[in-house]
Amino acid sequence: MAVNFAVSLDYPVLQMDVDIVFLKNPFPYLKRAAKRRHVLGMIAPRNDDAGFMNTGLMYFRPSKITEILLQSFENLSALKTFGDQELFNILLRHHNMRQVSQRILPKETFIKLGMGEKDIRNQIHNGTENVFLLHVPSAYKASRLMIANQWYLTPPHKSTEICTFWDKEVYEFSRENIEAKLYNKT
Repeated sequence: MAVNFAVSLDYPVLQMDVDIVFLKNPFPYLKRAAKRRHVLGMIAPRNDDAGFMNTGLMYFRPSKITEILLQSFENLSALKTFGDQELFNILLRHHNMRQVSQRILPKETFIKLGMGEKDIRNQIHNGTENVFLLHVPSAYKASRLMIANQWYLTPPHKSTEICTFWDKEVYEFSRENIEAKLYNKT
């Protein structure tokens, strides 16, 4: 596991799923919030056996305790028959991990784009000064990011719409590879 290796080399690590979009640099906030914590995470979107911490966004501060947690997670991952989120939360609750200090990030620091278009527009335009990320769960990620003006993977329609992140070569390469896989042209 790369996270465990990086932490063992004394690097803080931010691990995230692809449905997370940053609106601004999260590291100053995460470093402050993790001063006396080993793990920071986003709250799980549900209240079930999978636990309270969403493994879709976790920040690990390097320490011996964090190394033990991550090494245990890595070792147990080979044996699991359920999801990583459930396993990680079981490990956090285990009595041998009582010294692991964790914190759920305050809800004000992220916007969950899981509602309707009107709600997304209201949330984006009504006070995002404390927000540093968008969480885009479900199968409608692209449309929700488009509503929030955070979608950069569609070619611009006009020369005035060119985004600073847009790279035509990457788009063409990706499109050709996707089409080849879809139509078995590999």
